[in-house]
Amino acid sequence: MLSGLLLLALLTIDTVGQQTPFREPGAAYLADVLDKPFKVKVLQPAPIFFDAPMTRSLGVLGAGQLVEVQAVLDDTLRVVGKARQGQVSGWLLASQLEALEPDFVEKVKQAALRKTQIDALIEKNEVAMGMSAGEVIKSLGKPPKKSMRQDAGGVSEVWDYIRYERVPRQVPGYDSAGRLVNTTIYVKVPAGQLTVSFRDGLVKAVEQVEGQIGNVPSVLIVPPPIVIRY
Repeated sequence: MLSGLLLLALLTIDTVGQQTPFREPGAAYLADVLDKPFKVKVLQPAPIFFDAPMTRSLGVLGAGQLVEVQAVLDDTLRVVGKARQGQVSGWLLASQLEALEPDFVEKVKQAALRKTQIDALIEKNEVAMGMSAGEVIKSLGKPPKKSMRQDAGGVSEVWDYIRYERVPRQVPGYDSAGRLVNTTIYVKVPAGQLTVSFRDGLVKAVEQVEGQIGNVPSVLIVPPPIVIRY
């Protein structure tokens, strides 16, 4: 009975009836912003709790062990580690772990917010200054043309995207009886061009002419990727 209640507490049902992991409101999750687990050492025996307000105890983590940090919420962290009864996942005070970067929690929150912005841009095939090359590829695909440009500010990498449309054209010819007839063929013609300039791996300028490839907000700027030290 208890295990069933815990399962219901850890899972939430979405609108289509699928089970998805519960996430603490307001918390930033490291899996969203890091490409590998973030592990730190427990300094001393540390009580760990089922909930972020720390009202339901799960046990005590042993000193000296490495735990994986899953999420941050102000001065509390969600971690996975080993208590006396086995592996547990829950919340503890950040002060009970080895020293993190002074702005670690804030960086994770900023990185999570940036990812939300980037995901929204990619969903709409948009490009904004501050995006990385990989993010632009996710939004628009690989560029058909790349070049380098040098100016007083340094060297830039330039990506050119061209969108083509199939346009009908009438071509004169003869049918099997030798009569003059017009035949419709479709030809590819350029319908728009987008130029994306990078410096130090980030979008520094976006120029669009003739037509539209995706949507390019005129003044939208996103923060550069947040560096979180492992």
